Amino acid sequence: GGQAFFCNSGTEANEAAIKLIRLRTDGVKYKVITFRGGFHGRTFGSVTATAQPKYHNGLGPMLSGFHYAPHGDLDAVAQLVDDHTGGILIEPILGEGGIVPAPPGFLEGLRRLCDERDLVLAFDEVQSGCGRTGEWFGYQHFGVRPDVITLAKSLCAGVAGGAMLTTPELARHLRPGMHAATFGGNPIAARAGIAAIEMIENEGLLAHVGTAATLFRERLEALRHRCDAIRDVRVIGMMIGVELAIDGAPVVESCLEKDLLVNCTQGRVIRLLPAMNITPEEIHDGCDRLGDAIVEVASRA
Repeated sequence: GGQAFFCNSGTEANEAAIKLIRLRTDGVKYKVITFRGGFHGRTFGSVTATAQPKYHNGLGPMLSGFHYAPHGDLDAVAQLVDDHTGGILIEPILGEGGIVPAPPGFLEGLRRLCDERDLVLAFDEVQSGCGRTGEWFGYQHFGVRPDVITLAKSLCAGVAGGAMLTTPELARHLRPGMHAATFGGNPIAARAGIAAIEMIENEGLLAHVGTAATLFRERLEALRHRCDAIRDVRVIGMMIGVELAIDGAPVVESCLEKDLLVNCTQGRVIRLLPAMNITPEEIHDGCDRLGDAIVEVASRA
C-alpha cells in the first residue's frame, strides 16, 4: 500500500514531490534532475523544474538545485548525478513537450540509476495518469515502478484536485506542517474523484481508450500519408500528438473556425486530449475537421 498527499492541482502535487525529495535527507541531497521539454507547473519550484526557458523569462533567478538533462539521454543524466543529488522528476510521456513517450529502455535505465545512487524516482503523471493512456498510469506501459507519482487534471473529473502518491517509507519524511493545501482532499473533490474512478471501472473506459486510440491512429496515419505537412503521428491512448512541418498556430485557428478545439505545443505539434468516452462518430468527425484544417493551412504555406 501507499500514502497520498491531497492538494488542488498538478503544480502543488509536484511541489510536494520536490519537497519530499529534499526532506528525505534533511536537505543534504537537494538537487533534482529534470528534462528538457518537460513541464511540471507554474509555481516557483515546479516552474524551475520545467526545463523550458520560455516559462522562466522575466521571473529573475530560478531556484537553485535543479539540473536539466536531454530527454532520453541516460549517459547525460548519470553525469549530472553527484553526492548532493536527491532525485529525478520526469513525465513518462511528455505532454506539453509534444506527446513524446520515453524512448525504449530509458525509464528502466533511470530506475537502475536511482537504485544504484540512492535517488528518488518521481513520475509526473498529471497529464498521463488516471486512465488517459489506456492504463491507470502511464508508467504501466513501460514496466517501471516509481517511488513517487503526482496526479491532477482528470483525477477528480474536472473538479480541482491533485495528489502525490508515495510509499509509507518515503511519506514519513513529509512531516506535518512542511507542506499543506487548505482545500486539499475536500469532500467535493474527494467524492468527484471516487465517482471518476467508479465510472472508469464500471464503463470499461480503459479498454475503450485502447479501441479509440486504434481508430485515431488509423485516421491520422492515413491523413499523414496524403498530406506532406504532417511529419509524425504519436498516439498513446487519448494522448495524441500530430507533428507538423508547418507552424501549428494557424491550424489551431482554422480548427476553431470549424468548431474543433485543439492546441499547439512546441510550435508545431497539434495536441489532442479527447475525452476517454469519445465515440467512433466523434472521432471520425473530429479527424475530418482536423484534416481539412491542416490541408487548408498547408495549401497557403
